[in-house]
Parts: sequence; C-alpha cells; structure tokens
Amino acid sequence: MKRPNSKRWYGAIGTIIFVAVNSLPNFVARLFKFLAPAFLMFQTSLFGNAQEANKPVSSADLQFASGQSASRIPFERVGNFVYFRARLNDSEPLWFLLDTGATASYFDTERAKALGLGQDDFVKGVSLDFPGVKLLNQKFLPQRLGFGIYNGHAIDGLLGYDFISRFVIEIEYVNNTVSLHEPKSYKYSGSGEAIPLTLLEDDSGGKVPLVQVKIMQQGRAAVEGKFMADIAVRTAVSFNTPFVNANKLLQSAGRTIQVPLGGGAMVRESKQSIGRVPNIQFGRFTFKKPVAIFFQDKQGVVASPEFDGIIGAEILRRFKVIFDYSRGQMILEPNRYISESEEYDMSGMLLIAEGIDFKTFKVRRTIESSPATAAGLREGDIISVVDGKPTSNLTLEQVRQMFKQKGRGYRLTVERDGQKIQTKIKLRRLI
Repeated sequence: MKRPNSKRWYGAIGTIIFVAVNSLPNFVARLFKFLAPAFLMFQTSLFGNAQEANKPVSSADLQFASGQSASRIPFERVGNFVYFRARLNDSEPLWFLLDTGATASYFDTERAKALGLGQDDFVKGVSLDFPGVKLLNQKFLPQRLGFGIYNGHAIDGLLGYDFISRFVIEIEYVNNTVSLHEPKSYKYSGSGEAIPLTLLEDDSGGKVPLVQVKIMQQGRAAVEGKFMADIAVRTAVSFNTPFVNANKLLQSAGRTIQVPLGGGAMVRESKQSIGRVPNIQFGRFTFKKPVAIFFQDKQGVVASPEFDGIIGAEILRRFKVIFDYSRGQMILEPNRYISESEEYDMSGMLLIAEGIDFKTFKVRRTIESSPATAAGLREGDIISVVDGKPTSNLTLEQVRQMFKQKGRGYRLTVERDGQKIQTKIKLRRLI
C-alpha cells in the first residue's frame, strides 16, 4: 500500500526486531532490520532516498559466472539469520545479511568511510561480487548497522527488496546455502507447496512479502491475518497491536511473561508480552504451540493495521524456502527440522556480545523472579566461564542454546566490578 511522501510513518526491524524510523515515507520503507534476540524499537533518521535505491538492476548489470544461476553460495546461520559474504568493489570479503523484511539495501556508514566510499546520500556505483555472480552499478543507503552485539556476528551490509526481487532465491537451511537464479529462465521441479505472496509496497517502490496465516485460539474460533514472511526475524510469530486487541489474543494465550527486548545505538529497549498460541497454519503446514510476541504499543509499526504480524525464521528455517517475487509466490519444501519443538530462553536474561570477535558476554537485562535473578546475576555482569569452559571458546548463540535446556544447571564465573564471583544457575521453562 502506498502512502504520500509528505506523511511520516514509523517502521519496523527485526530479530525479531522492529524499529521506529522518522524520515522514510512509509512504515514499510523502514522495515529494514537489525539483529537481536527479540523485537526492538528505535527512532532515528535514515539518509537518502530509498526510491533511487530501489531502481531495478538491468541485465547488463548482472553477470553470472556460468549459465543463469549461482548455486549453493555458503552462508552462516546465526540466530536463524542468513549471513553471507561478498566483496564490494575490490574489498576484502564482507558480511551481508539477507532480509526479506527490508524494502531497500543498506551499507554500514563506518565501513563505507573505511573503504573510501564517501559521505553521500548513497553508496553507489559499486560492484557486489558473490561466488558465481556479480552485480555492477549497485546502490546502498548508508546506515549505522551497529547491532552485531545482539547476535554476536559482524554485519557490513543488509540486502533487501532491490536485491531479492532481482532473483529467484533458494535458501537451504539444512546445508546453509543460498542459490540465486535469473527469474525468467527459472523452472521449479520440486514437490514443495507454493504459497501465494502479496507484496506490500511503500512510496519508494520497495516491497515486503505477506502471506495468509490462520491462528488457532484456546476455546475460540480461529482467526486469519496477513503476516510478513521475514527471514531476518529470529522468532516464530509476532502479532501487531490491533490484531492482538481485535481478536483478544492475550486473553486466550495462557501464560505470558514480560520480557526485555534488546536495543542498540539507534534502538530503545522495551518490554513486551511473550507466550504461546495453540497453533498457527499457512498453506498445508501447522505449527503447534509456537512462541509468540503480543505487542500492545499504541504507536509505531506494531500499532499498524496494514499487516497483522510476522512469520519469522524460527518457522521458515524448517523448510527449503524459495522466494519468487516475479511469480508472486514462496515455495516451501519441509526439511529435517520440520517437527522440532520450539524452546524459549530458560535463563531469564538478555545477553549481548561485545569486544573483539564478540567474545565478551554481558548481562544486559534480567527478568524478575527468574533463574538469572535467583542465581544473583545483575545487569552489567560479565559471564566469563560456563561449566569450566571459557566463553572465549564459545559463541553467543551456543550459550543461548545451552540456556534452553529444561532443568539443566550450569556453574558460572561472573566478573563484576573487578571481582570474580562463582554462582550456579538452574534453568526452567518460563513460558
């Protein structure tokens, strides 16, 4: 849906992450996302004009090394996010996040400065070189992308609608590869289910994909809504405020808790209700008791009725996912993760990763009456050892997965005000 340029709208970002951005013309135009363990809210001004950034790439600007595809480009999957490497001009390999919820592509301002790309409204006229495919004359909106602390992973750029719409993109979460195909020559021959996509458009021409989702409620009739299919959102599902209120989702959700959701240089932290719904369904696939975020904000994108929520990567990772905007469809082939149950953090703390290579794990926030507070952990504590293993030998994602094991106890060494403290945390389900 298009909006007049004169209006100011709030936008969203995910890990989920949602953001509130002041200067782009439409809430969807600001749906570029950062990384974090849950939804985030922030306000900032973006630079430049997203409309120019969304101009399509001509065929002359696209070079495949062989045929009309670049197959099995490796990526790193951290927190369900897709990070893969490419060179900008003749740079060293850089980290790019693939984001179906972003209506444009972005490049980090500090990295642009280091590469001598200037301080204009755009990083433009650059080449983007992946294994097997090269794009010329590319444009990026410059933006500070300093949110690596929430996933413990470097990020130099973010690839949104202008990149994604240029290809048919196959994402294989089992072997962590992405394949890029020229749309006109692409033919699908698998057994997956094609899910219709509606592309919600902003004033710049950028778009995000929406799918129809059915939500089951305890003791109530099922409800349906339009949900963004967003691979750059960590969790399973989230609901916008109007959808929560209109369908009384909190009343039927059972147990919920107020969880601190992270922030960053441009992000303000917030608390949101997190719980579960009996199940959700899209296409022929049903997912039981997914973790859900129930927004109650009265302003910003999560208060918008123009879409109802987000289906995130905790669900999409259970498939080989094919995004084909040219044919208005998303194709899903179930993989070995399809029947996995979903667990939520059982520690009751939000951890971030700082320092060189993101190896310093800091307690950012805690939940009252949780295992973390029972263990005496405080905001600002540094966890340096887990069960005798220095955290320098672990990743933030590994620690988060360790803290999802019901009944498990861990011995922790914590650094606080120059002192080392020994404690033990006993995990339990919070939702």
